[in-house]
Amino acid sequence: MPTRNQSNNSKPLRHATGLLLLISVIMGCSFDPGGLGGYDTNNTNNTNNVNNTNNANNTNNTNNVNSTCGNGVVETPEECDDQNAQPGDGCDAQCVAEQGYECQGSPSDCTPVCGDGLVLVEEACDDGNEVPSDGCTACQIDAGWECTGTPSVCIPDDWVDAAWHSRRPISIDAGTVTGDLVDFPLLILITGDSGIDGIAHEDEIIFTAEDGRTPLSHEILFFDPGGRGVAAFVKVPFIYAIHNTLIYLYYGTSSLEYRQNPADVFSNGYVAVLHLKESGAGVTDEYPDSSGNQNHGTGGGPSGAGQSIQTPSRVEGLFGYAQYFPGSTVDPTCGIHLPVIDDSAWQGLTVQIWMNPQGTEDERVFGRTWGNGSDTIVWLLGKTDRPKYRLRTVSNVVNVTNGTPFTLNTWVHYSLVWMAGGPVSVFGNGTLLNSSTVMGSTLYVDGAAPLIGNSPLYPLDPRAFHGRLQEARISSVNRSPAWLAAEYNNQVDPPSFYTLGVEQTY
Repeated sequence: MPTRNQSNNSKPLRHATGLLLLISVIMGCSFDPGGLGGYDTNNTNNTNNVNNTNNANNTNNTNNVNSTCGNGVVETPEECDDQNAQPGDGCDAQCVAEQGYECQGSPSDCTPVCGDGLVLVEEACDDGNEVPSDGCTACQIDAGWECTGTPSVCIPDDWVDAAWHSRRPISIDAGTVTGDLVDFPLLILITGDSGIDGIAHEDEIIFTAEDGRTPLSHEILFFDPGGRGVAAFVKVPFIYAIHNTLIYLYYGTSSLEYRQNPADVFSNGYVAVLHLKESGAGVTDEYPDSSGNQNHGTGGGPSGAGQSIQTPSRVEGLFGYAQYFPGSTVDPTCGIHLPVIDDSAWQGLTVQIWMNPQGTEDERVFGRTWGNGSDTIVWLLGKTDRPKYRLRTVSNVVNVTNGTPFTLNTWVHYSLVWMAGGPVSVFGNGTLLNSSTVMGSTLYVDGAAPLIGNSPLYPLDPRAFHGRLQEARISSVNRSPAWLAAEYNNQVDPPSFYTLGVEQTY
């Protein structure tokens, strides 16, 4: 406790302090009496902060100036300052470096980071690496490439898409065909190829046009890499007579985008295309029609009434499998039935089949008939030791056995061609065997169904074919000699018809 004397002595001190404050105001000086700091006892050095009289802890804040984004000076806590407050140029409105940019200096110079996978305004591409000549070099697209996406995916500009990494060019040399062909179903056969051997599924094969990008419709005939090989029919838009034709085979990637499309492969006038590669058992529609017209074949009888015992057996063919017909000496004889086809309005007709005859008897190969006489035929490809052909129009009938004899146990590409108002002709291996004049511009109207390998009167009629048959086709147009010759040359030895180039990768 203070003494009474001490309490009295404090009054003169307060009066003295007040007097000193008054003197200091009058004299205009800043004075802290006794060095005690008055009401701001801790702000001993803040000589410039005249309004901070109550900031008891701000003892050294003589140069605390806030940063200004956009003044070109990088000040804490700024990461950059490029002299503006505009975003999108690498340094945003808060002076923070934007994603994908690197900023240096004061004022800041901001540039994209090449190789981070982000495609910025100044970059044409960014594939996430700095490897040169891979389509994107220094974030610019290499010549002959195209790049899309972020990160960029780059492929050669003549490549189908990024999913496929291997391809082989297939070229048909000028002079291989004698006339230009449109939408030609080209048979491709590849055997003993190390690149194709590694393919696990037939969906890992596609074909493109000469530009390397436009898909071509195809149908896999058989798929046995490492064994018999891979065979496919490919619809080639143009095969040129006077200059080379180029397409590409891609492989090694499975894609649903480029699935097989047999109906489009055989869209150019085809009404029925039966490869005859199946193992028949008299089951309805067991020999599929690749033309898309549902003209399927049934062994041993019409659809719904097939007979296993009258169905031919599957054997090796010229390419892939074929059907073996035992002939008339075997009871019962065999045949393959197609449904009724209305050809009454056609202005042309082509009937084709590969045959390997084993006898010289009068035999039916492929016909639309309802009996044996000339007046019971609409059209027929038959044989003895030589061609036997018939065709009936509304005005006239042709029944001819004539032409160059066939060689037994040898494959023959056998064709009958009719043009409305013109002749009916038969060809063997693309060469004209015989031709006859026939009057009439429309075929005879009848409900008989086409039949392969036998007479419609079997098993009583002894005209069943003996030998092997493969690739039966019916077209509603008359094929040209150039077309027939190209089919023969292509199918009798596919690898000699074209050149399969070396593998290309990217």
